[in-house]
Amino acid sequence: MDLKYDWQRYGSLRKGGQLSFSLLITCTRWFRSEKVAFRLVDGSGQIAPKDGYVELKAGQAVHIDYDTYDWDWCNGDMIIIFDSKGREYERQVFNMRTYAPGECPECHGSRQCQACRGTGRITDQMHMVSTCPRCLGTGLCQTCYVPIRTLQPANGPFGSTVAGTNPNVEMSRERKIEALRRRIYDLRQNI
Repeated sequence: MDLKYDWQRYGSLRKGGQLSFSLLITCTRWFRSEKVAFRLVDGSGQIAPKDGYVELKAGQAVHIDYDTYDWDWCNGDMIIIFDSKGREYERQVFNMRTYAPGECPECHGSRQCQACRGTGRITDQMHMVSTCPRCLGTGLCQTCYVPIRTLQPANGPFGSTVAGTNPNVEMSRERKIEALRRRIYDLRQNI
């Protein structure tokens, strides 16, 4: 298969312009088309895998994201590409770097967009208020923002959380480390 993969940030129309991630798959063949069968897999094991199929002409590309395939990429998610006989051909794992508190070159650990100071809005010289172009109104630093799927409540918003459903031990470990880093950062701020 002659495919090229590229992870991109984009403003999701279905999420009101919130920044999300997209996988761009491009057919690098010169003359013939490429038939691509794929499976989207949640790294935390909470969402059922989603299968898809697309035929790409020579040089054509397709975006796989929340707007086109209803898939919101989070750290640890993967796409499995299958060959024409249904065997696994290749895997691409969405794995963004997670900055420790204070390591982000833009926000230095505050996790707030520096252009709007975390408000999501910018006021210009004429006192006109508009949505921040850097964070698209989220107020989050887009350099260190990494989407992570959290465990969903089992019995509604006040029920217990689903425990033991995470088959990806490494992803669970990374979440715990990130939570500890945030707690350490908060404690340091209080000192």
